[in-house]
Amino acid sequence: MSITSNEFSQDTDDSDSEINLDDNPDYYQPISSDDDSEENPSFQIPSNGHIEPEEEEVIEEEEAANSEISRAFTEDENRRKAPLTPENSTRIMDAMRGISLQGFVPDWSNQVPDSH
Repeated sequence: MSITSNEFSQDTDDSDSEINLDDNPDYYQPISSDDDSEENPSFQIPSNGHIEPEEEEVIEEEEAANSEISRAFTEDENRRKAPLTPENSTRIMDAMRGISLQGFVPDWSNQVPDSH
């Protein structure tokens, strides 16, 4: 059985797609509506356009901390790579002579002279 065009009845009384905005004013609010009651009246956008200055300060603090850490590692590495003074070298060699390796002889031991 087919329905002809004159037999089709259109019931739009309860349709979701056709809303009468006058009947339901709570459903539709235009984009340009401005409700200041929810916002903090003391909040103002700075003239430079930055909305979250706290986030910018956090980033600057992190960059400063990372810079300090990097500088400290570089200074430590430079100290480690620096040549020993003759006094420190003698002191270290004397201290190492007193260490017993319990029969194990390292490969580098023949490169260090017993007398200085």
